[in-house]
Amino acid sequence: MIKFSDLKYQNDNNFKEVEYGENKIQILNYLPMESKYNIIMIALQNSLEEGYYNPLKLYMYFHLYLVYYYTDIEFSNEDKNNE
Repeated sequence: MIKFSDLKYQNDNNFKEVEYGENKIQILNYLPMESKYNIIMIALQNSLEEGYYNPLKLYMYFHLYLVYYYTDIEFSNEDKNNE
């Protein structure tokens, strides 16, 4: 029998970098369980409407928070006057 402690497992806290046009995006290779839990809970909280989960909002928030947590992409409010 092998003990888990004997495997000397280490989390890969590094990231990989991908190019998108002229930009470089950092993507985490590993996300802690607590952060994964937070993604799910935030998506559920934001998609609740009158006691029911809106499936469209659930899909949207889940994937949006995946990007927030796994990448270094920053979102900002765009100034509508500059369009």
